Amino acid sequence: CREVDYKELKEITLGKDINELKFENKIGIVKTVAVDERFKNLGLGSMLVSECLTLMEKRGVHCFASPAWKHAGIINIASILEKCGFENVLEIPNYWYESSIKEGFNCPSCGNPCHCSCVIYVKI
Repeated sequence: CREVDYKELKEITLGKDINELKFENKIGIVKTVAVDERFKNLGLGSMLVSECLTLMEKRGVHCFASPAWKHAGIINIASILEKCGFENVLEIPNYWYESSIKEGFNCPSCGNPCHCSCVIYVKI
């Protein structure tokens, strides 16, 4: 997790404007949370996100965003973000489509091109 400004958040949302959410100048971004398969469903993901938010709040950040990967209707991190007070505010279909073609990467779920969506969660 790290601090970004609204301009960088707008880059993450591919230019989609979500400023009506009244973000402050400082925005905490939670991009990746990983828990080893052996330790899933023990609340560790929620604990990691909560700790990240607490650390950011101590630095004066009180608005947060998290881009989440969605494939076949499933958003793996959804329950963790929702437990931590985030709300789903925007879905961007085929988020990685163009870059997967241009950069030639294979999505672990779709292959190439990627058809996954990015869902933006926020906590204000």
